[in-house]
Amino acid sequence: MVDATSVASEFYGIMALKILVESEIKFGNKSHEKLSSDLEKFSKRYNSILVEMLYDYTSLVVFGEMRNAVRYCDSYHPNISYTWGRELISNN
Repeated sequence: MVDATSVASEFYGIMALKILVESEIKFGNKSHEKLSSDLEKFSKRYNSILVEMLYDYTSLVVFGEMRNAVRYCDSYHPNISYTWGRELISNN
């Protein structure tokens, strides 16, 4: 289980660090340029993983809510049973 507060703190921490480094960047200072470059690469990797995680979670939530359509909506997909539990959905 992922703690949303920790993920948000990490995300904004990385963004703040990038802003601090980029606002003080001194071109010609190789260590500063390397730090900026490394932060950019790390940020892209982190954001890519975060996007995939949020997509997966959103898909699970939407599918979980679709189970209720048969009981509460006029239109629904007949192959999605409201008897399926979240355990079945998240394990597939």
